[in-house]
Formats: sequence, structure tokens, C-alpha cells
Amino acid sequence: MDERIRKWHLILGKQEKESDQDELEGEDITIDKAVGALYQPDLYGELQGAQPNVQKWLSDINTYFPSDQVVVMQKDALEKLNLLQLLKEKELIDSLIPDINLAANIVSMKHLIPDDAKSAARLIIEKIAQKFSEDIGFKLIEKTRGAINRSVITRRPKYNQINWFRTIRQNLKYYEPEVDSIILKQLIGNKPQGKHFDRIYLVVDQSYSMTGSLIYAGLTAGILSRLPALNIHLILFSNEIADVSDQLDDPVELLFGLQLGGGTDIHKALAYVNKIMDKPEKSIVILISDLFEGGSETGVLAELAEMTSNGVKSICIPSLSDENQPAYDKKLAQRIRNIGVPVFNCSPNQLPELFNELIRNGQLDRFEKSTKD
Repeated sequence: MDERIRKWHLILGKQEKESDQDELEGEDITIDKAVGALYQPDLYGELQGAQPNVQKWLSDINTYFPSDQVVVMQKDALEKLNLLQLLKEKELIDSLIPDINLAANIVSMKHLIPDDAKSAARLIIEKIAQKFSEDIGFKLIEKTRGAINRSVITRRPKYNQINWFRTIRQNLKYYEPEVDSIILKQLIGNKPQGKHFDRIYLVVDQSYSMTGSLIYAGLTAGILSRLPALNIHLILFSNEIADVSDQLDDPVELLFGLQLGGGTDIHKALAYVNKIMDKPEKSIVILISDLFEGGSETGVLAELAEMTSNGVKSICIPSLSDENQPAYDKKLAQRIRNIGVPVFNCSPNQLPELFNELIRNGQLDRFEKSTKD
């Protein structure tokens, strides 16, 4: 395309009648769509529609525009999405059906929300957290606790494995009145079966496109931290690393403290986890990222390979959401699979069973039946 036409196209946006010769190429297409979705929704599609979604849009404008222009575009987007109006109407909030996309929009643009509307924004996040706890949290706790306490019945238990309640009940028929005692002819106990993993490291990408997955990961970490038998770590990363493992008691406060954007350095995040890990053979590492690595792909593979050789159970989840075809780097995903680390998408509803399988024995055969790349 002629350079002058290219520039005018980016300035004016899409026209109703364009020839094939006027079509943009490469990154110009992304820039054009980002601007058009905001200022020409009739031709590009609404910003709140499926394409582009708000988190991807935020990621795109932060990539291709200077910070002062990004602020202006974000403020305009708040008006387009009617987000500020929603936060001012208590009746709307009270009747609101919790939605992860709305929560992601609030978290993504919380720095633009006026102070007098932040309490309403926090209330919406609390409703999302409550719904997650009701829909998924109970099952997550139940399945995970079951995996931790898993045992098999044995009729030849060691003394410290005897289940006295079941043993006495089983032997009631051997009660001897003369001595006023039950004769224990059959001992019954609970014998631990295999090993289980009790250290979980959730390593989560903070890029804008991952906001929904990040919210689910934060809520999951908060719920699992209630189990004293587990040691939960939540490590967030962009180009920098934020270990927020000590903030899991208040997931809403945690989510409002997120600093989104800033690039993606998976290698640095995994190197940090390898450094702080104390018992690799008891550890699970869950990398949640779309795998668009801004650091060293070779370094990512090396860190994951080291974890595997040390006995760590590592998996990668490109999207923790209900999206059918989330965007992620399929080439890096395949390279990760090639070194023996499973890569698969996971919906929030699958989390209870995922952690049950992970903690119980680390076997994920049915989860690995993911989308073929």
C-alpha cells in the first residue's frame, strides 16, 4: 500500500467503500481495529462485543500508542461501555448478574474510576467472588481435601493407622459379657496410598489479555489457602514479579491491587519459582499465560525442564476461561509439550477436578485431551 494512503487510512479509519488495494497489512490491522472499535463501532463492531474484547483491546492500545494517548482512549472507552454510569446506579448494581467480563473491565481500568465510584466497583468484584465461591469454591475445597486425605482400607494396619471407630463397630459381634469387653478379632485401618503434592505455585501472566484468567486464579488461590494442609503461592508477573502469597486472605483487595500490563517475561517468573521452591518433589507449578514471551523462550524451556527433573509436576494453562478458542502462542505451547509439560485450556468449572487429580497423583490424562494445535 502507498505510504500516504496507509497513513490516511489509519487517520480516517475504514470507509464504507474500499478497494482491496486499500487494505492494511500486519500490525497496521491491529492498530486500525483498536481505534475503529472505539470511534467507528458501526463499521468495526462494538468494543464490548466478542471481537475485540476489552482486555485484548487494552493490550493492543498499550502496545501501539504512547501513554498519554492510551489514557484518553481508556477514558473514552469507559463512556462507551457505560461503566461509570453503572457504578453510579445502586439499583443497577443490586440487580446485576455477576459477570467475569465486567469484573475484568473494572480491574483493567480501575485507575480511571473516580474515588466516589470505587466502593461500587469493589462491590461488583465482591459479587463476582461470592458467585465463584458458591458455584465452584465448595466443590474445589471438597475435591482438594479429599485428594489430600486419600487413603485405602487395610485389614492389616500398623498401630498408628488403626481406624478405631470402624474397628470397634466391625467387632461389636465379638462382645464378651463375662469380661465386659469387645474382642478385637479384626483390625481395620486407613493406609495412605501413594504421595500427594502439597505445595502449589500459581504463576500468572498480568498482561491485559489475561485479566479474566488472572481474576479466576486469584479467587482460586484465596479459596485453596483456607486449607492448612496446602502451601499456596501466587506469583504474578509482567516484566517484573510480584509475589502476593501473603495477601490471599482478601482476594477482592488483591484484585484491586493488580498492576496490569508491562510486558511478559515468563522466563524470569519461572526462574523465581525455581529459586524459592523448597521441596520440588511435593510441588505443583501451574503457569497461566498466553505464552507470548517477551523474554527468552529457551530460558522458559530450561526452567520447566529443571522443574521436571527435580520431581515438580508442571502444567501450562493458556486460558483459564470458558473461551472456545483463546489466543495463545501455539508454537511455544508445542515446544513446552515436547519437553513433557502438559499444555491445555481449562474452564473454571473444571478446577475442582483438576486440583483433585493434580494433588492426588499428578496424572492429567483426561485434561490433556486439549485442542490440537
